Amino acid sequence: MISCRNIVELPQLEQLKLVAGEGGLDRIILWAHVAESPQASNWVTNGALMLTTGNSIKEDNLLNLVRNISSKNLSGLIVSIGSCIKRVPKEVKDYANSINFPIFELPSEVDISKIVESICRATFVSEIEDKNTTEPMENLIRGKVEYSNEFLKNEFLYGYDINSSYTVIVVNIDKDKSNQKYDTNKIMEKGVNEVMHKFNKKILCTCKDDLYIIIMTILSNIKEETNLVVQELKNYISRNIPRVDIKIGCGRECSKKSEIYKSFNQAIFALKFLQINKEHDYMCFYDNLGVYRIFYEVQDKGELEDIYNDILGRLIDYDLKKNSNLVETLKAYLDEDGNLSKVSDKLFIHRNTLKYRIQKMQNIMNCSLKDANVRFNLFLAFKLKKFMNL
Repeated sequence: MISCRNIVELPQLEQLKLVAGEGGLDRIILWAHVAESPQASNWVTNGALMLTTGNSIKEDNLLNLVRNISSKNLSGLIVSIGSCIKRVPKEVKDYANSINFPIFELPSEVDISKIVESICRATFVSEIEDKNTTEPMENLIRGKVEYSNEFLKNEFLYGYDINSSYTVIVVNIDKDKSNQKYDTNKIMEKGVNEVMHKFNKKILCTCKDDLYIIIMTILSNIKEETNLVVQELKNYISRNIPRVDIKIGCGRECSKKSEIYKSFNQAIFALKFLQINKEHDYMCFYDNLGVYRIFYEVQDKGELEDIYNDILGRLIDYDLKKNSNLVETLKAYLDEDGNLSKVSDKLFIHRNTLKYRIQKMQNIMNCSLKDANVRFNLFLAFKLKKFMNL
């Protein structure tokens, strides 16, 4: 995507000078328009870059123009400096800086029509390139590397280094019913491009089944780099879509493109783990899932279910027959590391009632809860239960 930051690299724009709004240079440009009317804000489109020679918009009206077009979520403004507008006034610069709205000055001798042509051509080419990433990304996350080799080798077109290490990030955005009017795809696309440009990250991105899939290059420390990028992305989404629940799963770093599909599957698993376990944060690394990674790698999931039933089956059956809650009591006992006072308070029961239940559980399972190996197996069983809900 083309942003205000990189338009100076385009043909015909070498003399462009930023005079305000540096904080908004990562705004994405979807198109460019020339406007010479103070009423231009009534018809310009979201994401457009406006250009003006000032024939009808004098210096005195420039502040009102900037206020109007910035409220319409335009990307920025280029002002042709000459006989009509000799400079961008200080009050306009101050306002643009306060809202991070980029304003550029351009010498009047530069043909403004060529500027528009250069920007529009660049945005069109960028859009085509973005569309051309969808099928190769599908192949990468499915492990069909042979179909993606030529795509990744074309570094000139995509700026993607085939010698980099990669990680896959999967984002799910669950909107409140009251904010369905927001175009999530556009906001996400703009956010991803702005954030990745800020951190100088090369990425591939696509949307599949309401999931936003990002393949990102890694330079050194995967967790440190990914944490910074994901935090910035979450903040961007939250600013632009109110009352939104964001969950982000991150796969392992992989040094071979043939392993990208593994990182994708790991990111999906981490995302599902977040969605099931409400107590966890908005982001989860596959590497942080501990014993759940072992469960994930087990091919025969039926064996995991058998282990769970072998350990807790008798207690579950007793609860069903007697309409009791010993399994819940056992879970609380393990979570509180056997502290009877904390368990009693947590379950709102008398300490003696708890002692009775503990003895009952030990009798049913024919074990001692003081035995470290027994407690380990019980912990494992409850983690298996959580895993099998994924």
